[in-house]
Amino acid sequence: MKNQIFINFIDVHANVQNVRKVIANPGELLKWVPEISSIDSDQSLFTVHRAKGALNHFETIQVENKGDKIIYRSTKGRLEYDLEFQIESGDSLTQVMETLFVDTEHTKIPIKLLAPIAKHAFSENLSNLGRIIESQTVK
Repeated sequence: MKNQIFINFIDVHANVQNVRKVIANPGELLKWVPEISSIDSDQSLFTVHRAKGALNHFETIQVENKGDKIIYRSTKGRLEYDLEFQIESGDSLTQVMETLFVDTEHTKIPIKLLAPIAKHAFSENLSNLGRIIESQTVK
């Protein structure tokens, strides 16, 4: 069973379709996650490589679209996880809620130590995501 580790939020000045389009395509990760050096795709699986010292230097991501949620299921890295993006439309903004789930019983990584560091790193990446989406919307 996977446990919720943290939640991050961001409001984006863009419509839901533009937000979903970027998040649903892991090839776009190169634009908003600076430590990623390359992404290879094979149908619905994406292999992510990181250049800097990251917990997962390598991982495979499968994307699931479930209504108002997009889920990145990461496997084959040191930390396997589900990163769930819930996307909701507001009056003039779209809110993205990012939730990280980890099977804490099957990981050997100390989650209590990792959680605040991961929350901060994912939050920075989520902010980058918002800026990328907004800059694409302006064009």
